[in-house]
Amino acid sequence: MAMNREMPARLTAVMLTAGCVAAPPAEASLGGLPLRPSGMIRYNYIYKDWSKTFRGNGKLDFDTGAVGASLAGKRWIASLQYRFYFYEGGQSTQFLKEAWVGYRITGNRQVQAGLNKVPFGVLPYASNNWFFSLLYYVGLEDTYRLGVKYISNSGPWDFRFGFYPRDGGSYVGNSEDSARYSYNVVEGLGVHNKQRNQINGRITYTWRQGPSMSTELGVSLQWAQVANFDTGKSGDQYAAAVHLKGTYGHWGIKLETARYRYHLKNPPGQSENVVIRGAYDYPYRTAAAGTLYVASLSYNLPVGRAYIDNITFYNDYSRLEKGPAGFSPSEENVVGASISAGHFLIYLDFGYGRNQPFLSPAFIDGLAAGGLDNSWHRRYNMNVGYYF
Repeated sequence: MAMNREMPARLTAVMLTAGCVAAPPAEASLGGLPLRPSGMIRYNYIYKDWSKTFRGNGKLDFDTGAVGASLAGKRWIASLQYRFYFYEGGQSTQFLKEAWVGYRITGNRQVQAGLNKVPFGVLPYASNNWFFSLLYYVGLEDTYRLGVKYISNSGPWDFRFGFYPRDGGSYVGNSEDSARYSYNVVEGLGVHNKQRNQINGRITYTWRQGPSMSTELGVSLQWAQVANFDTGKSGDQYAAAVHLKGTYGHWGIKLETARYRYHLKNPPGQSENVVIRGAYDYPYRTAAAGTLYVASLSYNLPVGRAYIDNITFYNDYSRLEKGPAGFSPSEENVVGASISAGHFLIYLDFGYGRNQPFLSPAFIDGLAAGGLDNSWHRRYNMNVGYYF
């Protein structure tokens, strides 16, 4: 879909005119239940050492626009968000990020149905930075699928189980099947696979050592069918993870290791060592088997003055070791800080990566065999967002 570079400015102007950015929207009601509109506008300042466009003095570019709403009643709850992206050169995409309705069975048990977050690993995120960790790019962090999820909290125990017959679908964009938020298995690059009937289970136990100290240990499992539309056959996929999430005063730690593998049923001539994933209107290749390691350390500094609420400093590291022989590992390390100031959230990230699609020039094959350039690259990214 062709879109000129004036469109991000027009979108911002429309939201300003509607009163979305000028002031937070007032809470409304739906059937007597509290309904709160929401949204965001975000811009990026980007420097990439491998890009002529984003090198030199860097470049200010539009990032994201979003509109949504949430419902929080005594029994009924819901969440909806729709996003808009505009890229350098005129390409644009838009898609539904989440859309689900939930029912609180009791105070500690609920069911969610619709396009909801898959229960896997550290929640809500295994990272602190704007880029997420490598888990995100293989579909194991902040992933949304269409299905039903059950949540139960019983003392220190937390149980989450989900069944997802389908992914979230593809919306408006130029790609065959990648106009979406979550990195799902997609049809693209000449391969026609889809992940179906996914089952997830996640169990955690939390020790509370004091008023501001806790340690969570968890185990996650995932299994799904992988249907190939050319052969009419189905393979499968599994993933497993163990994690630790700790809060110790101002300090935070997140550790996770995950293993995944795909057994594909592609037609003759198509490699079964790679699986096609896609999001944000771009598909790329990913190793069909891999082990991931994630380690994150953060420090939260409450400020409460000069318009700043708090600052979180962090270092997030992740590594993907791939199963197929001869595939180069992918790595990323992001040092940065997030600044919360009223309705503004600012990320200041210094990212270093190799064979990482957004931190190196290896986009299509970085998470598969690896790019021709196997060296480390750097990207400086400042993301300024207004959230309401």
